[in-house]
Amino acid sequence: MGYGNFIRPKASKKIGLRASRPFEFLHMDVSRIRFNDHTKAFLYVVKDNFSKAVLSYSLDFTCNSATSKKNLELAFQKYNLSKLSQIELVTDDGSENKGYVTDLLSTNTNVTHRIAQSPSFPKSNSSVESFFHTLKKHIPY
Repeated sequence: MGYGNFIRPKASKKIGLRASRPFEFLHMDVSRIRFNDHTKAFLYVVKDNFSKAVLSYSLDFTCNSATSKKNLELAFQKYNLSKLSQIELVTDDGSENKGYVTDLLSTNTNVTHRIAQSPSFPKSNSSVESFFHTLKKHIPY
């Protein structure tokens, strides 16, 4: 009746999204940050998959697509990304990634917008999610 000889099968590791060059995959997301005085703000981040560097960030007290658009435009201007041949922008399906962001992406022909965890693109947005996790872990609330 002992269970000591039971061997649990190892879970298969998912292979994440790996870029082979800088600016091949950009990850964009927003996270809510709480401060000591209980105010809330939203941190918008655009991150490069290859270098793991944060390309641009914005802090706002509202969660909306206008701030996401401004943050993405900031990354494009700072690193001259409109000159590159092909970029894939990976986001979640949140409302902050629609509206103004969709309008901006429709004018940039070198950017392909991918929704993380969708049936057509089953890769994750964990690059930017891990950044938020590490940041919140080290911020004293």
